Amino acid sequence: MGDMNTQRTMDRRCIKTQRSIRQALSSLMGQKDIADISVTELAQEADVNRKTFYSHYSSVYDVLDEIEDDLASRMTRIIQETDFTRRDWNLSPVFKHFTELINEDAALFRYLFDENNQSHLFQKVRIVLKQKIMDDTASRSQLSAENLNYVSEFIASGTLSAYRSWLGGTQKTSLESVSETIRDLAFEGYNRFVTEAPKKSMPEQGNGTLSSMRKKATAKAKEVVDKLQQTQGKTTTQS
Repeated sequence: MGDMNTQRTMDRRCIKTQRSIRQALSSLMGQKDIADISVTELAQEADVNRKTFYSHYSSVYDVLDEIEDDLASRMTRIIQETDFTRRDWNLSPVFKHFTELINEDAALFRYLFDENNQSHLFQKVRIVLKQKIMDDTASRSQLSAENLNYVSEFIASGTLSAYRSWLGGTQKTSLESVSETIRDLAFEGYNRFVTEAPKKSMPEQGNGTLSSMRKKATAKAKEVVDKLQQTQGKTTTQS
């Protein structure tokens, strides 16, 4: 019994120490680039010595990886709860939950999502989102597995890039408006490809079906872009 209590105490201490180190890194990353943060500086910020630090982590980037994995895991749960089997599904709830999570430590998240930094969080989330889209739509897809992979990559990368752009911008346009625009631009065409495209390959250039689809997609794109611009104009005027 005594050994079990001792183990629990040690486990709690380890968790507390690791949490202190992660919080210290988050604080320092709000002040400088991670490449300029040394183990000594991080240990001092966390109020631990270097020996204690190295008993938990091998480097500053090892701490960053753990932070990224934790955030990616939480974002993954949000994605997994989204039903992509619906033809009318919307990314707004996903982005809303992402934003609530990000607001817990906005500076750190913006750093991790910034394409100019050495974080892999964006790629980790992109891979999960892409796979979820593929898994949920494979049963009704008329695309080959290879082409479904390409289309899902396009959707996952494009939607997350748009969200990242909103996150790093002025945010004058509402998140709901951005989400609706992404849905209209991306998934109107996506659903059409999934349900109408030949199983073996995408329609070839010059094909009448593709030409018709392009015209419809272009018209839809113009419609939603005009809508977004009108929304931005109204928001700017109100500001």
